Amino acid sequence: MNLITFVNRESSNLHICASGDVSGIFESIKDDYDSIIYTGFFIDMVSCSFLNGFINHTKIIDAYLLTRYVSNDVNKICAKNFNEKNWNHTNLANETSDDVVVLSKDDKGFYWVFYYDRDCSDCVISRFSKDSLCSEEVMRKTFKLVAEEMSNGDTNNKKFPVYKLNSEKFTGWISG
Repeated sequence: MNLITFVNRESSNLHICASGDVSGIFESIKDDYDSIIYTGFFIDMVSCSFLNGFINHTKIIDAYLLTRYVSNDVNKICAKNFNEKNWNHTNLANETSDDVVVLSKDDKGFYWVFYYDRDCSDCVISRFSKDSLCSEEVMRKTFKLVAEEMSNGDTNNKKFPVYKLNSEKFTGWISG
């Protein structure tokens, strides 16, 4: 049975395809990320379920709601509601209105980036070593600049703002 297949693309990103029985795969690899997520690569076109298996083993540092599919006004209200409510379990698909990017870290010395795409099937995940990078403060500022660049613009090509999601509101089982 083929659980995971890596396909290298010209962009140096990796695609992950799962076939067969994948139940329990995260339990078997949670202590050995290197077997699935190579450091420094972005793995794209994966389902949000794949991201869920990893994000729940990290600590959220920053998160932003992007404006890509719905109006900026809708996202402004959605972010406000997200930041004011207390969740038992964070379900980004139900509690946000658009794409969400998350920066987190684990206890092994890695930063993680999770991009939850609204349609749930073409999400992105990456990890990279904290040792090879700058301070966490600089990382957070850089992450925000990247999030702002990813947000769509209006008809005059002016970028819409991103909305910060309170990292403390990511509670319980986090899903996309």
